[in-house]
Amino acid sequence: MSAVLDWIKTNWQLTVPAIVAVFALIQFMINRATQERDRQFKEFHELIANLVKGPTGNAGFIDQQAAIAFGLRHFKRYYPFTLRTLIALRHKWADNPDSAFPRLIAEMDRTIGFLEALVTDPEEKD
Repeated sequence: MSAVLDWIKTNWQLTVPAIVAVFALIQFMINRATQERDRQFKEFHELIANLVKGPTGNAGFIDQQAAIAFGLRHFKRYYPFTLRTLIALRHKWADNPDSAFPRLIAEMDRTIGFLEALVTDPEEKD
């Protein structure tokens, strides 16, 4: 231990900048993680908003919603919420003949199955 302290004392010109650089790197990594989390939060909520508008019968919109149902698999942090939401929407839409679009329901079923295999308790706190 004293050898390390002796080295630091004799090489303080290297040690101080190294400590500053490590601190700056840690700050950068924390900021980067926060920015990524914020970006995912915004993207996830935008996808959910577009999904829950409900099927309109417009083929392009149904395809977009099916893509959203698939894309929600990429937001691991939100798996329990996504599973609960998809199950509720699936029941609502599948039971209504005006909004029962087979491609959309099928993609929702695939994503529900994917999430059910990963989420042990959909009621867990996020």
